[in-house]
Amino acid sequence: MLINVQANMVLDVYNGYLTDFTQIQTYHIGPNCSGIAEVWRLEFQTLTSTYIIRSALSGSNAWQHSMHTNGTAPYLHLGVSSDAYWFVVRVSGTNHWNIYNRDYNSTGRSSLRNTGITSGNGGRNLELAPLDPSDIAQRWELFVCP
Repeated sequence: MLINVQANMVLDVYNGYLTDFTQIQTYHIGPNCSGIAEVWRLEFQTLTSTYIIRSALSGSNAWQHSMHTNGTAPYLHLGVSSDAYWFVVRVSGTNHWNIYNRDYNSTGRSSLRNTGITSGNGGRNLELAPLDPSDIAQRWELFVCP
């Protein structure tokens, strides 16, 4: 699970729908990793030193859908393309992490950030913002499900 430090909410697939371009947001943390839409696998890519972040919704043996970016927000997509590679880097002096995309757009947005804006289903919307390790809205905890 990827938990936003500011909101104490977990990275979640919007309403648990497994379709391309499904919005990724944060939502209230379920007990003991019981919400499959909250479970992710980080696959380290040796050549690029990045991660592909895959959703468990594809099934425990499939992991076919991954987190992508449209330049402003994260979404779920089948497979992998150039915008599916993410850096996961520890914030110095903390147990927190920054998650940011390897592809920068013209505004420099790349870091996964909690907006604090409530979505239609009670979660919180995410955005991609310029990387700022001091911004608590961009900090994440990594929790391994038992």
